[in-house]
Amino acid sequence: NGLDAIIPTDYDGLPVFTALAKNKYEDGSQLLDERQWKTEWKDLDYCIEVTKEDKTIYVFKGQEIKTMDGEREGHLLAWCIDEALPTGMPLIKNFQFIYDQNGIPVFAHPFVSLFHGCGEQGFNEWHKEFGQMEDFYPLGLDVNGQIAPIWEKFFHSNQKVEELGENHNIPVFGTSDAHGAYGKEYLKVGRRYHTSVPKNLINPDDFRGSLQYIMENHPDEIAVHGDTNTLRETVSWNLRSKMKRFRIK
Repeated sequence: NGLDAIIPTDYDGLPVFTALAKNKYEDGSQLLDERQWKTEWKDLDYCIEVTKEDKTIYVFKGQEIKTMDGEREGHLLAWCIDEALPTGMPLIKNFQFIYDQNGIPVFAHPFVSLFHGCGEQGFNEWHKEFGQMEDFYPLGLDVNGQIAPIWEKFFHSNQKVEELGENHNIPVFGTSDAHGAYGKEYLKVGRRYHTSVPKNLINPDDFRGSLQYIMENHPDEIAVHGDTNTLRETVSWNLRSKMKRFRIK
């Protein structure tokens, strides 16, 4: 769908990235036809290059983390990390783990409590700990492709993200939030919310550093494209997800 790079962010590890890197599903069967596809590690711990004929897409390690502060669960994205993070740690500890890997944390759907967004409280915790430091600690905010127009009309969830980013000079990224194969949500990647950054500022030998540089110095040049799911699509996707999770084997 015209993308140059993707960051799959599943829960509980790096299953999509690992499958692509090994070209194997968990059961050991082949994922991509090696006669048509070529998968190659970049000289980076967090990136592989997938090529078919004259088309190349870069795939970065990423994870969606379930943080826990007491009984409060929040979801945080970790982009361009070297290793997966454990689930269930306090929010601030997750930030430290990500920064220790030189990764990039992004608040996932922060103003949707139904999706376990961290809300303004989570942002304030980050700001108190890292936002006032002399050194730059990258942070992104996510406007989410699963937030249907009718939901946005009444709750302004994505609008609040954009306002928070503007007020604090924090870059806003568009994400599809397309988990799982059910409903063929993966076919919408690149059509639902996605993000562009200035290509002239990307160094292929240091994608992570390039993105951090853009976030710090050119946040206004990070642009969101695409549209969101309808309410029917989002409800259908969530129901399929829960049915899969609670299926009796």
